[in-house]
Amino acid sequence: MSTPAKADRPMLSIRQKLLFLVVLASLPALGLALYTGLHAERHALRDAELEAGRISRDLAQREQHLTAGARQFLATLARLPAVRRLDARACEPLFRELLAANPLYSDVVLANLSGDVLASASRTRTPVNLRDSAYFGRVLSSRFFAVGGYRKSRTTGHDVLVCGHPVFGQDGALAGVVSTGLKLDVFEEAARGISLPPGSTVFMVDHAGLRLFNRHFPDPRPGVYPRGEPVTERIWRHLSSGGGSFSDVGIDGRQRLFFVQRSRLADGEPPYLYVMATLVESEVRKGARAMLYWNLVSLSLAVALAAAAAWLTGRRVFAERIERLAGVAGSFARGDLSARAVVPGRKASRWPDELDMLARAVDRMGEELSRREAEREAVLERLARTQFAVDKAGDEIFWADTQGHLVYVNERAAKSLGYERQELVGRSVLDFDADHRPEHWRELLEHLSGQGPLTLETRHRHSSGAIVPKELTMSLVRAGGGDLVFGTGRDIRERKRNEAVLRSLLDDTATATGREFFETLTARLVAVLDLPAAFAGEYLDSPAGMVRPLALAVGGAIVPAGDFPLADSPGRDIPRDGFLLIEEEATLRFPKNPALAGQDIQGYLGVPILDAHGGKIGHLSVMSRQPMGADETLVAILRLFALRASAEILRLRAERGTLASLREKEVLLREIHHRVKNNMQIISSLLSLQARDIDDPAMQELVSVSRARIMSMALVHEDLYQSESLAQVDFRRYLERLADRVLSGMAGAGRVRFQLDLDELSLPVDQAVPLGLLCNELLTNALKHAFAETVSGMVTVTGRVADGLATLTVRDNGRGLPPDFDPECGGTLGMQLVWSLADQLHGQITAESNSGAVFTLRFPLRAERGVDAPAR
Repeated sequence: MSTPAKADRPMLSIRQKLLFLVVLASLPALGLALYTGLHAERHALRDAELEAGRISRDLAQREQHLTAGARQFLATLARLPAVRRLDARACEPLFRELLAANPLYSDVVLANLSGDVLASASRTRTPVNLRDSAYFGRVLSSRFFAVGGYRKSRTTGHDVLVCGHPVFGQDGALAGVVSTGLKLDVFEEAARGISLPPGSTVFMVDHAGLRLFNRHFPDPRPGVYPRGEPVTERIWRHLSSGGGSFSDVGIDGRQRLFFVQRSRLADGEPPYLYVMATLVESEVRKGARAMLYWNLVSLSLAVALAAAAAWLTGRRVFAERIERLAGVAGSFARGDLSARAVVPGRKASRWPDELDMLARAVDRMGEELSRREAEREAVLERLARTQFAVDKAGDEIFWADTQGHLVYVNERAAKSLGYERQELVGRSVLDFDADHRPEHWRELLEHLSGQGPLTLETRHRHSSGAIVPKELTMSLVRAGGGDLVFGTGRDIRERKRNEAVLRSLLDDTATATGREFFETLTARLVAVLDLPAAFAGEYLDSPAGMVRPLALAVGGAIVPAGDFPLADSPGRDIPRDGFLLIEEEATLRFPKNPALAGQDIQGYLGVPILDAHGGKIGHLSVMSRQPMGADETLVAILRLFALRASAEILRLRAERGTLASLREKEVLLREIHHRVKNNMQIISSLLSLQARDIDDPAMQELVSVSRARIMSMALVHEDLYQSESLAQVDFRRYLERLADRVLSGMAGAGRVRFQLDLDELSLPVDQAVPLGLLCNELLTNALKHAFAETVSGMVTVTGRVADGLATLTVRDNGRGLPPDFDPECGGTLGMQLVWSLADQLHGQITAESNSGAVFTLRFPLRAERGVDAPAR
C-alpha cells in the first residue's frame, strides 16, 4: 500500500490529538494507579477475550478467504474445455503449472464419477479412487462445491483440508469432480503473528471434530495437539450446540474460555469448519495482577515519556490508518469486498476524526456491496431450493392452463395418479377427475377469477381404475404469458375413515353421562378401533397416588376393577401436555396393572385427563396385543374425548361434594332438633319441679297443662331427628305417641280409650308444631270434660287427605258441648288456643255436639321443602 502525501493529511486534527495525548500523560499518577488497581483484572480478562475473539474471527476470515479462493480456483478449472472433456493428458501439465503457481495447495486432482483419479499434479502413478471420500459423495449429490474434513493426501501425503467442485460435460451432464487440498501449514503461517497469554491455544476443527491446526502459546506443542486427532467429547458437544463462546475444562485440566467462529458455505447449511481461540482464565488474571505492580512502578516515568510517546505513536494513530484505507480501496478494486478499514475488535472512538468517518464510510460501502452480492447469490440458491422443494413436496402440486391442460405436476401428484410426470404434461385435468365435466371447468374459472381461491372435494381416477377422494385448493395466477391455474391436492381417504370413526364415537356417547359415558366410550373405542382393551381412570386425592377405574372394556365387555396405585400404571409416565406411547412389552413393564394383567398387551397409548387449571385428574388409554406405532389421528381422538371425560369427572366430583355437604347439613340439623327437644324436656322438668312447691290446685293445673303443651312440641322435634327425613314429620306416628303421652299424663284416664283412623300424612315442621299443639288441647279437653269420673268413654281421631286439603276430626262419646259454647267469646284459654292455631294453619275449625263433642279442622297442605328450607 502506498503512503499518502504529507500535504494531504489534516494537520490541525493531528495537533489536536497530540495535545490530547500530552494532557492524558499528565494526569495524576495516583488516579491512574487507583483506576488500574480497581479495573485492571477485569479489563485484562475482557481485553484477552476481545483479542481471542478477534483472532478467531481473523483466522475464520482467513480460512473463508482461502476456501473461497479454492472454490473460485476449482470453479475456473471446471469450466476449462480439457477438464470438461476429462482429458487427463491435457490436464496434468496444466495442473502442475497451476500447482507451482499456487503452493498453498497440496495437489490438483480430476476424477470421474466412479471416483477414479484421471489426472493429478503430483505425478503419482498409483491408482487412487476417491469414491469413499465423504466430500466426493456430497459434490455428486449436491452438484455444488463442497468442503471435506481433515485428510492425509493420498497423492502427496500432506495434511490438507480437501475441497471439491463438480465438472459438467459439454452436454451439461455431471461428468466428474475436480478437487484440491488446502495445505494446513498455511494456518501455521497465519498464526505466527498472534500474541496471546501463556497457555492459550488457537485451533481449527473440521465438521467431524478432527483437529486441522493447533497452536499453543508460547510454544507450539505439536505432540500434545496432533493433527487429525478428535477434540474431546465435551468440547464437541459445545461446538455442536451452536453457541459463540463457552467455558469448559481443556485437555490439560485447566478451566478455559473458548471463542468459536463457524464457517459455512451458505446460510442455513451446517458448518464445515470451526475456528477457536482459548484462554486459560488463571493465566489472564495472573498477567493482570503482574501488570498492576508494573504500572505502579512505571507511572513515575509517565509524565517524562508522555510527549515522546505521543510522537512515537503518531504513525500508528494516523499513518497506518491512512495506509489501511488505501489498501482497502485496492482490495475493492480487485474484487475482494471482505476487506475493512476499521480494525475488528477495536473500540470505536468517542470523538471520531476525519479518518474515522472515512473508514466507516468505506466499510459501509463495502458492506453494502457485499450485501448486494450475497443477495444475488442467495436469490439464485433460493430459486434452486424452491424448485427442488416443489418437486419433492409432500402435497400434490400442479399447474394448468385455462383450457385445463396440465403444464406441470410434481412427483407426488404423478405418483398419486399412477403415472410418470412426463406422461401427464399436456393432458387435461378432466381426464382424471371423475366428478367434473367441461362446463364445470368453465364455472370453476369464473369463480377463481371473480371470488378468488377455492377449496373443494372431488374424486380422481387412478391409472389402475381405482377412485381416490381428493381435496383440491386452486387459485388463478395472472402471468405475462397468459393466466394459469395453480392447484394443490391431498389424498383424504384416511381423513374420511377417521371422520367416520369419530362420528360413530360421538353419536354413541352423546347422551351418556357419568359412569355410563365412560363405559360406553371404552366399549366403543374397543369395537370401532378393533383393539382388545380401553381404560378410563380417575386420580384420587384421598388416598393420594391411587387410581379409581371409571371403566375397563376388554373384548367389548365392561370388566370390574378395583382401585390400584398410580405407580403400577403407565399413567404415571403420561406427560401433562403430551401423550405416552409404549410401542411394545407394556405388560412386562407394568405387570401389576389390572388393565394390563393377563391380557398380553404389547402396545399402549394414553393421554392425560386435565382439569380447568391443567392439572392431571386421570387418563384415557387404549391397548393392543400387537406393537403399536405413533398415530396422530388416534392421539387426536383420545385427546378430544379426554376433554369430555374431564367434564364428566369434574361433574361427578361436584356431585360427590354436594352429597357430602348435604349429609353434613343433615347431621347438623338432627343435632339441632335433638337439642331443641332436650331443651324442651328440661323446661318441662323445671315446671314439674316448680309444681311441687305449689299448693293451689288451679296453679298446679296450669303448670300441668303448660308441660303437656311443651312436650307436644318436643315430640315433634324428637320425631324429626329420629326419622329419615329432616323436613317432614310422619303425623300419624306422631299422633299415636302424643295420645299415649296424654293418656299417661292424666289421672283417671285409664277408663278412656283412643281410636285413631288417619291417612298417611307428612307435614313440614311449621305445620306439624301448631297442629300437634291443637291436637294436644283437644285430646286433653276430651279427657277432662267429656266424661264423668266413673264413666268410661271413647275418643276417636279421624284424618283424611284429598286434593291438597287435610281434614282432621276429634270426636268423643261424652256429654257434649255446653249449649252456650263460644270459644271466641269467653271460652277457656285452651279453646282460644285451638282457634288461634287453626288460623296459623290457614284453616277453619268447627265445633258441634253430636252424641258427644265433635271438632273438625280443615287446612291446606303445602308442598314438601328441602332440608335447607327455613321453618317458621
